[in-house]
Amino acid sequence: MSDFYNGDKLCNMRDLDGEVPEIIICCGNRTAGKSFYFKRKMILNFLEHGIKFIILCRKVNEMKGLFEAFMSDLKENVPGFEHLQESEESCQRGLYMKIYLNGEHCGYVLYLNSSDGIRRISSQFIDAGAVIFDEFQSETESYVDDEIRKFLSIRTSIARGGGKHIRFLPYYMVSNTVSVLNPYFVEMGIHKRVDGKTRFLRGHGFVMEITKNETAAKEIQQSRFNLAFSNSEYLKFAADNTYLLDSNAFVEKLDVKNFSYQATVISNGKFFGVWLTNSGNLYIAQNGDSGYWLKFATSVNDMKPGVAHIRANPVLQEWRVRFNMGYWRFQTLECKSVIIDLLSQR
Repeated sequence: MSDFYNGDKLCNMRDLDGEVPEIIICCGNRTAGKSFYFKRKMILNFLEHGIKFIILCRKVNEMKGLFEAFMSDLKENVPGFEHLQESEESCQRGLYMKIYLNGEHCGYVLYLNSSDGIRRISSQFIDAGAVIFDEFQSETESYVDDEIRKFLSIRTSIARGGGKHIRFLPYYMVSNTVSVLNPYFVEMGIHKRVDGKTRFLRGHGFVMEITKNETAAKEIQQSRFNLAFSNSEYLKFAADNTYLLDSNAFVEKLDVKNFSYQATVISNGKFFGVWLTNSGNLYIAQNGDSGYWLKFATSVNDMKPGVAHIRANPVLQEWRVRFNMGYWRFQTLECKSVIIDLLSQR
């Protein structure tokens, strides 16, 4: 397992204030071993120190069988784990699950959409000492409605106890590097701080690592199956997780005269145009059409009659998916910044 991810350095980092962070974020390319490392950490902490943990997911239909999947690769690859037997128990009519190892209670499975119900029974989770949220970035933009509020609500509920209103409860958040526009990066201001050179990042209360496992990247690229799809943007993302974070990625000057005009974006009083290129990419450039019928604003200061409401418009959902897949081109770095500001709003 030496070629796989090791998060010891990240887990021993202090945050921007020199304090022990309560949020530990790890992102990287696919099959690098990120999830394996943190899942193994949860199990070892329980077996060696009795620290129970919470597995967090998004929706109720993700809970059943999640702990079995959580344990499967651990039992195959960690000596001694092959004898562990996992089981689960649905509680409060499916509001949450208790999970067990060899019959001993080791933790819980919660889902974000249960935030209101969890608030009413928050004392049930006072014995949990850590939370793991795998796949916190969605490749398909399948976030639940009002996800950040629900995430924070559950955290407030389960962190009660120990003689304090809020006790220390570390969150381990793991995912592939999908998009700088994911709601967690945006809410924490990470989307404006990272670029293609970022490896470690400290914030107030959090630390983050963006890792790339070169062995995993080469195996993805050299797979006989994947070679048949070598032009796929998805496989480029799976193997090399930094292209969307590179500040200069996809910045180029194109002639728009034969492109199809899509919308106007207003930012700080300036008008930017969005075109659909002949190759199917979206392209944003300066000197947009101020009179075009479809307009979006990057801030409330640019809102005016006739400007589309961001949260209600499905066009922006499509634009986010295209951004995540690398189907955007930008005339200048300013144009790229404008789109990031626009698409980060939810």
